[in-house]
Amino acid sequence: MDCTIEGRTLAKAARAVKSIAGSSYIPALNHARIDGSYNGLEMKATDLESWIEYRIDAPAGAYDGAHAFIDTDRMLGAVKSLKGSQAVRLAEGVLQIGGAVITGADDIEADYPIIPALNPCHAVMSWSGAEFKSIAKRWKATAKKSGQTTRLTLCAVNVEYDIAGNGARFTTTDGYSMDHEAYGAALGPDALAVMIPLDALMKAAAAAGAKDTVQLGFMTSPADRFNQHAAPYARIRIASSAGSILYFIKTTDGEFPDYRRVIPKASSAKASIDIAPADLERIASAAREFAPSDSRAITLTIESGGFGSAPHRSLRITAESIAGAYSEVIDIIGRNQYGADDIEPTSFSADYLKALAGFGSASMSLHFQGPLQALRIDYGPDQVAVLMPLNLKK
Repeated sequence: MDCTIEGRTLAKAARAVKSIAGSSYIPALNHARIDGSYNGLEMKATDLESWIEYRIDAPAGAYDGAHAFIDTDRMLGAVKSLKGSQAVRLAEGVLQIGGAVITGADDIEADYPIIPALNPCHAVMSWSGAEFKSIAKRWKATAKKSGQTTRLTLCAVNVEYDIAGNGARFTTTDGYSMDHEAYGAALGPDALAVMIPLDALMKAAAAAGAKDTVQLGFMTSPADRFNQHAAPYARIRIASSAGSILYFIKTTDGEFPDYRRVIPKASSAKASIDIAPADLERIASAAREFAPSDSRAITLTIESGGFGSAPHRSLRITAESIAGAYSEVIDIIGRNQYGADDIEPTSFSADYLKALAGFGSASMSLHFQGPLQALRIDYGPDQVAVLMPLNLKK
């Protein structure tokens, strides 16, 4: 098979495939399967938890069914600095890209895994690539990284959906802060729930271009005598002008924490204020420089003052350590409806507060429950984050 492909497209494909391939126990998984077709070049790889099928549209003049198993490190090294159109030739067991000739492994085909048989996909959500990257950034800010905890449920995104694709809810938590977002219609009592590993979702987000179309759906493997319960898989399809990428991701077993029990009601807040995300992010960044290095704790206090029928309310942000002290006051009178109580000093992580402030551009609402109570952050009617305070007296 002979075709012509842009160097940047080859490099992007090689990076995406390399991110999925790999195993220190099964050397064969460090290779990608390369197949040619009349419509282009297909690259496939797996780590037995996720599968990727990357198709580059590059019509070939002739197709002879050639394929090769190529080491992903060698393939990435051959294409990472290429620019402009490149001649690509795939012969049986050999891949040639420009002047680089890569000989494939000829002894792993019998052991190379293939993707499990899956039932038809139920589409749930669709985003632009830019939107998907943005929501993945929010997931990353409020979920544990794999390897940091033995609780795999904290390393996953909990997705609730219905098969009809009318709506979906996405929730992440690291045990201290939480992000909860709803899309589409409200879900009924028969909604299904699965957990998708965060690491795999971040790899898919890295492969998506801003103008691509990203679709999320779910599939199940048919039950058989060895697999009595159909295993659910998430399918992410990324469509671009250069081709398409399919990710098949095995979902995580276990129970996700019951987030409904830890999301405070806005109506029960003792004080609520509106603030621009840019202001909160700026203040959190400035206060962080003076916060203790071990906790990065900054303190928020709502104070009242003034006299007569126009009481004065303010939000005070402070931080103090051996590096010095920081204090800033923001006038909040008229910003929002608020309760009559002052809020005693409550400490939060500057890092988390800064990350949560970066979720959007529209005004956000902060709902204070009181000392050592969770802070509820509303970005709109369907986006809620929860930030737990720091107990500095322990």
